[in-house]
Amino acid sequence: MAHFCATFPGENIPIKMHMLENHAVDWIRFNQHIGFGLMGEQGAESIHARFNRLCQTYCTVSSTSHPVEKLKYIMKEHLLSTSPTLITAKPPPSKRAKKSQEHIS
Repeated sequence: MAHFCATFPGENIPIKMHMLENHAVDWIRFNQHIGFGLMGEQGAESIHARFNRLCQTYCTVSSTSHPVEKLKYIMKEHLLSTSPTLITAKPPPSKRAKKSQEHIS
């Protein structure tokens, strides 16, 4: 920041430079060492590109069923690609309703 101020004495400090100089380290420490990748514009753009590819992959789904089905396939694929441990995860067993004594006899 000192170099910028010395080189460009009459200029305002760019907001990105201010954010990095005065707030970045505190933010990373506060958020348990998570970087800016999840919060930046590039992350959002990469997700947008991924969804566009998935839309192309599942483009035939909407021709045979409701558009919501296509969205379900896309969201499931995205979830499994970002959380691969879910592929092997088993859902908890569902609880069965207890039969009443009247129906047992």
